[in-house]
Amino acid sequence: WAKIQQKTFTNWCNDNLKESGTTVQDLAKDLEDGIVLIKLVETLSGRKVGRYHRKVKNKPQKLENVAKALKAIANDTVQLVNIGNEDIVNGNLKLILGLIWRLILTYQIKVKTDSSDKHKASAKSLMMTWIQSIMPACRVRNLNKDWNTGIPLCALVDHIQPGVCPQWTSLDSRNRLNNARLGMNIAEEKLGVPQVLSPEDLISPELDDLSMLTYLSYFTSTQESPGYQEVLKFVNSHLPEELNVGNFSTDWKDGKVLHEFVNAI
Repeated sequence: WAKIQQKTFTNWCNDNLKESGTTVQDLAKDLEDGIVLIKLVETLSGRKVGRYHRKVKNKPQKLENVAKALKAIANDTVQLVNIGNEDIVNGNLKLILGLIWRLILTYQIKVKTDSSDKHKASAKSLMMTWIQSIMPACRVRNLNKDWNTGIPLCALVDHIQPGVCPQWTSLDSRNRLNNARLGMNIAEEKLGVPQVLSPEDLISPELDDLSMLTYLSYFTSTQESPGYQEVLKFVNSHLPEELNVGNFSTDWKDGKVLHEFVNAI
């Protein structure tokens, strides 16, 4: 599971770094000078971190760069527990993975982090509630082994965009890899969901919750995400046209939309 998580988190970093012209091959080594981490933080936060050493010559400069990146992260209320610039410069993979996970939680899943594991439980609970409500026939009870056949993923993409994978009900659970490839290819081509998790890892018995949650978050992470739009469409279908909403934040503040939606349901 650790290898799957490392690959998934690396792919997630590269997906966010694609506009910067920078890529990560090894999380334990490629973040040590702080330059890649700074570019990642700037992309995620949408703000510049200020001046830093662009041509690193020694370890003190590496430490300064990483410290600047960590300060920018902390300013975005990302809780950094037991990780400092020395840990990243020295390539402590376990702590680096923990840092990347908190970045995913804050900027991708948009769950406020703290020093406990409550944020992780909250993110998993919210995702599972959504998945179970839209796909009751699949009986998905977790974020690991219940996805191994690839069928729930095919069902998910077909639910979000009906007709793109209608054959999901007749797929053979023994053809796991083919099912996973089918679902992921459709998700990428039709819904714009990148394959930060590979089909081979989706069907692995070692699939971990955080890798699966990272992949699934692409369905719901932004207002343009397919899952976000699908739920928004469902809500508006139960509201009078004059109350149709365009988001799940500001359009609900007066309570009137929620009142009308609850009555309709």
